[in-house]
Amino acid sequence: MYFPLIRSKQFELIALRDLSDKIAQSKKVSPIIEPVKESISVLEKTLTLFIQKGINFTIIINPIEGELKGGKQQIIVDFIKNRLGDYDNFQIGIYIKSEVDFSKQIKFLDDCNLLNANFTLIHNEQLDDLAIINEFNKNREVKYNVINSDRVSKRYDRNFKRQTVITLTDSFRQQKKNKDYSNNTDEFFSEEHLYFSEEGYAGFSDYLTIGEPFAEGGFLPYAVVIHLTYPDDNNKIRIGHFVSNSNEDTVDIAGKFAESLNKLMIFLKSHSYFKTSATIEFLNLSEKEHYPGLGTLKKLSVVNHIELVIQLLTNL
Repeated sequence: MYFPLIRSKQFELIALRDLSDKIAQSKKVSPIIEPVKESISVLEKTLTLFIQKGINFTIIINPIEGELKGGKQQIIVDFIKNRLGDYDNFQIGIYIKSEVDFSKQIKFLDDCNLLNANFTLIHNEQLDDLAIINEFNKNREVKYNVINSDRVSKRYDRNFKRQTVITLTDSFRQQKKNKDYSNNTDEFFSEEHLYFSEEGYAGFSDYLTIGEPFAEGGFLPYAVVIHLTYPDDNNKIRIGHFVSNSNEDTVDIAGKFAESLNKLMIFLKSHSYFKTSATIEFLNLSEKEHYPGLGTLKKLSVVNHIELVIQLLTNL
């Protein structure tokens, strides 16, 4: 199973909606969603569609990024109670970090009558004292323990039942500036999908083609870059970075996109075996000479990556 960790920003959620049929049919993807916006209309629309199609997901109740971090959990609790109805094919996600008082978190959930739910614990830090968490694992329905392997020791996952462990890695090597991707336009991304099962894990997770560092919004870029994951000859995942050429100012973003898209078209013609709904859409944009906006570029990159993982898992 693949558990993409997605912040609930507009175009990331649109990507999930666009893929809802493929996710439902494959039964190989269970998104983990961290609410980061006080306005939950786009999140509600997405999860309503998930419920209609019977898709499993995790909604994090204690976000560590965005507008809902800190003391605004009640917004998420009200959303779960009022908008998810009687649907039970989902988990409540809890971040495990040193600054998270797990005892208070449990009491809060108890006060909200949510302790009978299924849970996903996201271990985002190495903790020495796991007594209360282990007790919670024993006495509650903890379906998944998502372990951020970049933040913990190699054997940390031995503290939990193997069949609940999901490995989380940040495979996207984020650069400070978009134009810096020109220094390494093609690189290894991941091979977790090939080995998680034989290593006894329940699945794997990543931050897609966005990366773990969180940003509320962005400025007009000097360079436009399209990030596209694809399979190599051994079905390992690589990522191409297709960067514009005219990167001296923020003028003519549409022109910069055209430069990036042209490079992507050359790549796709030489990799004609690889096709997703996102690559088809990029081809359509090229034929129409249309610039759809930066948000749509991110959406297509996310759609491509999730669809690629579905294809690879289906063919294993």
